[in-house]
Amino acid sequence: MNGKFSELLSLGFLISQEMVKNHGEDNYYCKYSEDSAVICVLDGCGGLGSRTYEGCGGQTGAYLASRTVSGAVHDWYRDMGRTKWKDEREFMESLITYIQKAYSVVGDYAKSSIKISGSMVRDLPTTIALAYAWMKDNELVLHVVWAGDSRIYLMDEDGMCQLTRDDVKSQDALSNLYDDGALTNVLSSDGNYKLHHKVISIKKPCVIIGATDGCFGYLPSPMNFEYEVLRNLTDAKNIYGFRDGLKAFFKEVAGDDFTFACMGFGYEKFSELKGSFEKRRNFVEKEYISKIESDPDNDELIEKLWQEYRKLYERYLSKNTEGR
Repeated sequence: MNGKFSELLSLGFLISQEMVKNHGEDNYYCKYSEDSAVICVLDGCGGLGSRTYEGCGGQTGAYLASRTVSGAVHDWYRDMGRTKWKDEREFMESLITYIQKAYSVVGDYAKSSIKISGSMVRDLPTTIALAYAWMKDNELVLHVVWAGDSRIYLMDEDGMCQLTRDDVKSQDALSNLYDDGALTNVLSSDGNYKLHHKVISIKKPCVIIGATDGCFGYLPSPMNFEYEVLRNLTDAKNIYGFRDGLKAFFKEVAGDDFTFACMGFGYEKFSELKGSFEKRRNFVEKEYISKIESDPDNDELIEKLWQEYRKLYERYLSKNTEGR
């Protein structure tokens, strides 16, 4: 898509909910300017980061980790958000520098205030899923960065697709829902992680979504996640109804903190956005959801439907991915 960035960016909102007040391990950062926009969702890893820190209000390493990195992204976007990046390497080196600096400051302080409670395998571990959009040579470009199992999605008229590949031992997005696979890669202050990165060009109107696993991890299938986003979008009268409907749904089904952020490009008004997904909503409902709901305990049926659905859902997962 071509045009001014500020004209192409047409919507954005954030949903975030703690299961335990003031102890939520999710965090986020979302911001836009005339030249770029960023959404970032993070999920502090409760099992890996369960040790508490007396000098940090008795909070866990997971709680501190997600806030440390969201603060780093805040500072990075404040200072670098309008940069005309030369290439992907410059972009990643800049972001990693800010993350490592934040970890250095917070990590040193946290270690000096450890209260012996819980078992900590990693220092300040958290997932991250970040999408940064900007105009390059009059083309809308999306940088996608991640570690762990928080996700960035792209949703257009062809359907929802996952842009990030989960760092877990499970094989795919369906098996991840049932295997409870261990995370194989997350950010941490020890620096022992891989930050994945891919760049895509956005050719047509779409919605970019960032979500922690509290949004999708309690649903029967990846098809259900797309359907609930579509249902709440097409049933809404305005952007606020879309946001509030999704939040109510996540509160009903989630057994964990959840964070959902989105930004849309190429829609002049909400009615255009809504109308562009009516056909897809009806298709997903007919071909997948109605069949799952008619026989919800039929694992073979869900697997069969997933094998068909994943052909488009995984259309970006084969793209080259760099790790730093």
